[in-house]
Amino acid sequence: MCAQTLAIAFRHHLESYGISSTMGTQVPYGQKLVVANSKTPSVTRTLIIYDGKKGPRIVFEGNGWPEELQTYVQTLWQRFQSTRTVTTEGVSSSHDGRVVMYVDGSYQDTKGTPCIGWAFEAWHDGKSVHCDSGVLNDPSVLSLRNVAGECEAARQGLQWCHDHAHRTVEVRYDYQGVAAWPTRSWKAKLPFTQQYAKDIHKLAEHLSISWTHVRGHNGEVGNERVDQLAREAMNHQSSL
Repeated sequence: MCAQTLAIAFRHHLESYGISSTMGTQVPYGQKLVVANSKTPSVTRTLIIYDGKKGPRIVFEGNGWPEELQTYVQTLWQRFQSTRTVTTEGVSSSHDGRVVMYVDGSYQDTKGTPCIGWAFEAWHDGKSVHCDSGVLNDPSVLSLRNVAGECEAARQGLQWCHDHAHRTVEVRYDYQGVAAWPTRSWKAKLPFTQQYAKDIHKLAEHLSISWTHVRGHNGEVGNERVDQLAREAMNHQSSL
């Protein structure tokens, strides 16, 4: 599980114990969380969740953490780690080198500022091995809303597979056009969809790609996680 996905899961864990937090900036091998003190919500502290070679860990940034809050968060982290299980229902476990790539996109318009989020997460042998997310705010694609995010997630995910020598990929998506345009079951009529199909065709020269449609918001862990990652990417962008 990548640090960003781990941070999202820990956020929900904290919230279940009455501690609110927001996603901060990403750092190498880590993700910052900005934690609010329940007694004085305006006072916040930052912790960093790392997921490197030594496994998941948290680091409390700075020296201003109230001792009681730091001890409580540390206890919740230990509880989170001891009870954390990642259900892999619906996630393929293969021993043929195949990567299962979940992709999703999202759209929001906050105070007249539209933004498109995208995210992908790669799984191998039932384990999350990499995830990434970002935003699109090019005026030329904003009218496509989440569709552009869905396609960008697939493009980014397949490029990651190519760059890291993963040659067999199953893409799991919930918007039909993600597969329909590159497989030519839909005709790409817009410049964005035409370029998307062209990019996927080029990547397919080096990858063996299969496409699997999944129902959105149906509880499949990989699909739910990339949906959340895409939303978090937009929320982070709007807070800058």
